[in-house]
Amino acid sequence: MYYVIQVQTSKEDKMIDEIKRHLSDDVLIDVFTPLYTQRKKIKGEWIDVDKPAFPGYIFIETDNIKEVFHQLYYVEGFARLLGREANSENFLPLNKAESKMIEVLYGKENNHTLGISEIKLEQGTKVKVLRGQLFGLEGSIKKVNLHKREVIITFPFGGKSIEARVGIDILDTVE
Repeated sequence: MYYVIQVQTSKEDKMIDEIKRHLSDDVLIDVFTPLYTQRKKIKGEWIDVDKPAFPGYIFIETDNIKEVFHQLYYVEGFARLLGREANSENFLPLNKAESKMIEVLYGKENNHTLGISEIKLEQGTKVKVLRGQLFGLEGSIKKVNLHKREVIITFPFGGKSIEARVGIDILDTVE
């Protein structure tokens, strides 16, 4: 099951290293920060850059969250584990739909990185995804930013709707 840990923004990689160093292999399945690839133009050339999809948060996969929580206590910089029920040691994992979305968009097979999706713009702002991990998720697209070459998608997360950025490559536009 997946759980979410809040950490200091821009310290995600350092925290992941600390967690891997302090937590035993028998309780830790995986720990990662979901990334997305964005194409940026630098000195006239397009360069792919990976950025955190959820700055300030990392994800941990475990079947023994209580033991993980006790071991996290000794990790320097640990902020908090989200989803704790009031006055208890019970933590709520991501539900099945949220876990599935994380696996589809930020799965291990993609090195926890949401790659660039190729899109086509039709009739103004209607987006058709031609290739990439967003294929079939056009309904999740909330906003298109052509200048930054990214779209903002929404999906359910922790009982509410959150936004995530996704890098795009525009193949064609039709008016």
